Amino acid sequence: MRLTTIALAAIALLLLAAVAVAPATRVDLARSSVPVEVASTAAPSSVSLGDILIGRYQPGFFPALDGAVLGSPRPGRVVWLRLSARLPDDAGERRWYVRLERAPVDRVAVLLPDAPEHEVAESRFFRLGSWDARWPDGFVMALPSGIAGDVRAYVRVEGHVDADLRPQLIDGAVLAEREAAAQRLFALVYGALLAALLLGVAPAIRRAGGGGATLAAATLLAGLTIALINDHLPPLLRALVDPWLGGGVVFAATVLLAGVLLLVAREQSGLKANSGTLALWYQRIGLALVVLALFGLYVPAEHTDLLRRVAEFIWSQAWLLVLVAFALDRRRLRSLPIVLMILLIAALAVRAFAASGAVPPSALALYGYQLLMAVLLLSLVLLPWLRGLPVDARRLPMPAAEPSPSARWAEAEARMVAAISTALRHGGADEADWVVSRRLIDALKPLLDADAVAVGASTLHGDDHVLAEPSGRQPVFAALMRDRARMLRSLLRLGAPQQLALPGGEGGASQVAIVPYLLSDSGWKAVFIERRERGFDADELSRAGALVAAARRVAGVTLSDRDAAIRADLDPVLEVLNADALQRDLRTAFERCRDAGEAIALLRIPLAGEGGFELRARAVINALEALEALPSHLLGRPGPDELWIVLPRLDVPAARAFAEALQQRLAPETEGVSGLAPAGLRPPIAAWRVGVSAIVPGERVPRPMIERAGEAVNRTSAPGAPAVQAVVPSLH
Repeated sequence: MRLTTIALAAIALLLLAAVAVAPATRVDLARSSVPVEVASTAAPSSVSLGDILIGRYQPGFFPALDGAVLGSPRPGRVVWLRLSARLPDDAGERRWYVRLERAPVDRVAVLLPDAPEHEVAESRFFRLGSWDARWPDGFVMALPSGIAGDVRAYVRVEGHVDADLRPQLIDGAVLAEREAAAQRLFALVYGALLAALLLGVAPAIRRAGGGGATLAAATLLAGLTIALINDHLPPLLRALVDPWLGGGVVFAATVLLAGVLLLVAREQSGLKANSGTLALWYQRIGLALVVLALFGLYVPAEHTDLLRRVAEFIWSQAWLLVLVAFALDRRRLRSLPIVLMILLIAALAVRAFAASGAVPPSALALYGYQLLMAVLLLSLVLLPWLRGLPVDARRLPMPAAEPSPSARWAEAEARMVAAISTALRHGGADEADWVVSRRLIDALKPLLDADAVAVGASTLHGDDHVLAEPSGRQPVFAALMRDRARMLRSLLRLGAPQQLALPGGEGGASQVAIVPYLLSDSGWKAVFIERRERGFDADELSRAGALVAAARRVAGVTLSDRDAAIRADLDPVLEVLNADALQRDLRTAFERCRDAGEAIALLRIPLAGEGGFELRARAVINALEALEALPSHLLGRPGPDELWIVLPRLDVPAARAFAEALQQRLAPETEGVSGLAPAGLRPPIAAWRVGVSAIVPGERVPRPMIERAGEAVNRTSAPGAPAVQAVVPSLH
């Protein structure tokens, strides 16, 4: 299993833990213990509940059919909620509470009609009332004990921003259920944030390039922002920052977190490598949001609702920008943060629907986005380390299955055929016998677990050749071929592999399989396979015969193809390279010498004249073979009346000396290479003329060298001109 798969599965399990491990998170948090009729109104903050009840101030309560109210408290104006319900007969035995879903309002208070000037309980955004869960998720205010029957309660809401208000009447059992759901979910949220913070400083993560100051600051800021939104600050920290709590601090913290997230996305997504301009803008926008958040702390109270709307817009757009940054990432596992961000954006939409009552407001629906944010930060910490893990976990090698005998023989035959074909196609034909014999020995010895394998060839004149492995057994097989030549030839005439016993020697008696390779009137060739402890069964002999036949067949086909290719390159009359083959080999030799920094020369010999082309061409070929020192060369016929000689690694002086030696072989003894004619006679034209040229530094193709050799030939055609001339360009 992939190690990255294991790590990703662990992150997925952390997400599933919110639902699978804590079923209480699926509790409908908007459920009241009893049906509640809700009505609302707005009144100046100076108007008391008593004034409203006695009719001194008659604002009029408007019923909310779905139990939800969109309140707009402002400085100097409060929102009143009227709750009417009928408690069960045993209600006096239980403790009852008025609860409001957590919203950005400053203060809520509960009053009863019996004492309209006395607030039964109150709760504030950053200061909870007498009921105080460890990690609260709303405003909870206790009603007096012993109430029962028809109950009417009034809730006073003070604040500076619009908020969705959904009041509930719940008893202690439902409250405990809600508390369990909230605590389980918040434990996952803060646990994931703590894990991200601790793993960010782990040595293994730091060595892989994970963590870092920016990501640690984002994780810490995310934890503080979530704690501010939920009022989960530790008591000591809340006491220290109490003077700054209130107003738009939550919204300013949200803007600050959005700016830091953009900086983290720029760094963790490698955005600079994909788009430097976009990375620069991400940095500018992130820093601008950080500065904007500092100004948000000093927004006047009457403009707090505007700050809320700006923060909500920035918050939603920041996540879209983060998603774009990671979508541009081309590294491995980029899908992990992308999927988490898509889920986070979906969770933010679910949060809005749950607050408006469109979907059941469970703990997971209301606060699931906080869990996804924590898991996303955790994944960003782990992402560089996950990318460094091997794609596949190290696996123990599986024991190789023992191949069947047929498979072993087929595989060995394929290797042998490929080796023989390659060697004979690119090697010399005189080495064919040795190549085939060597490959047969290498193939048969391990297949038959033989002690020795040899390939022997014999002629009628007693000229025997043996190639054996190990080489120490060569004399034994040579003696066998010499002493039992008539018997071996008779066995080979049967056309099938045979075996015979060798008399015991130092190693004891042994069995020898004889596999025919070639049998003709002038001699024979066979493969000898020796095994001491046991003989050969019919299947082994048959397989060995098939292997030897395959070797003979591939050798014949390859040599035939090679001869056909060679014949295709030869002139049919002179058996030298034809024009196409000469041009090809000349270009290859030229490029090889050019790249190696070596010289290469060309001799052009015109053959038009007395005796005809073929006679004169054969004279040149015979003269070449008669030279004592014949360098490596290419000889070809480029046209109907000319021969070319290509001389790799020879410069102009060496090529000229070679050409003069060749001309001396061709010309009569009375004809000099150069000199003056007797007085009164017209100088003759040399019968055998040679033009010489060589490569010049900087030349990339052989055509200029060919043209210079042709110019040299033209110079030799003048009466009395030297028979051998070379053209060398002037280098300035």
